[in-house]
Amino acid sequence: MEKNKYTFYSIIIFLIIFIPCSIYGTYMHIKTTANLNHEFKFNNKLYFYENDKLLGTYSCLSDNCDYAINSNSKSSIINSKYTFIKDDKKIYLYEITSGENLKTYDDVRSLMDNVFKVSQNGLWGAISVGTTVNNLLDCNFNDLEFKNNRFIVLKDNKWGIYQGQNELFSSELKIKDFNEELVIVSGDDFDKLYDYQNKEYLETIGDKELALFSKLVLLKRNYNYYIYQFDKLEDNFKTNIRGNFYYAGDKMITHKLTDSTIEFYAGDELLKSIELSVQEND
Repeated sequence: MEKNKYTFYSIIIFLIIFIPCSIYGTYMHIKTTANLNHEFKFNNKLYFYENDKLLGTYSCLSDNCDYAINSNSKSSIINSKYTFIKDDKKIYLYEITSGENLKTYDDVRSLMDNVFKVSQNGLWGAISVGTTVNNLLDCNFNDLEFKNNRFIVLKDNKWGIYQGQNELFSSELKIKDFNEELVIVSGDDFDKLYDYQNKEYLETIGDKELALFSKLVLLKRNYNYYIYQFDKLEDNFKTNIRGNFYYAGDKMITHKLTDSTIEFYAGDELLKSIELSVQEND
């Protein structure tokens, strides 16, 4: 009888000690394997949260696993679906919701909202990432930039303007600026002006610097500035001089455009105001 009591009390004491320890051990195991604080990187895995909602995870291949593009102003998650991940010295375009690596790149840079410059085998291309992923330019170029909804590209020492996969203009000289109708290219000491049919304008004026402001072309020569407006007439251009001014300072020339006027400034100094509706010959 005495032995049975001893056994009974031993079992009770064992249960009192064992059960809490088991519960605590289970709790600690769950705690160390679950990302309770919604950390981005936890236990070598990336967690993609948006408004405390878990969209998906990514299991890292290396210790330096992170977003490939970090932004202080907006989320690195694109459209609640995609992101770029840098891992094991590679860049992955990752679909968070499916957990799939869609593309592998050497490098990626943001050009503008949802448009990215991407590199494969040392050459650059471009993609857009929104509700879907679209290839804008194949990775065939030595360099590229995005401007005015078109691409300026460099390939084999030749410059070009592309819209989508279509080449609109090409030049041996570097493309300085362009708009819908005109392209400025730069040589060592001069600028040239062309349309997209490779017709040159203002070619008789040497040693000139050119800039585009809306539909106007600003020509600088020896501190004298001349303003031209190019109008399209039956698919041909005619050149109209709209005004001129002199400026010998070193401040950048800027402009303000309204519905009826354009004003040119050097800092806060107004250099010239032009009524766009009235031709000016001064």
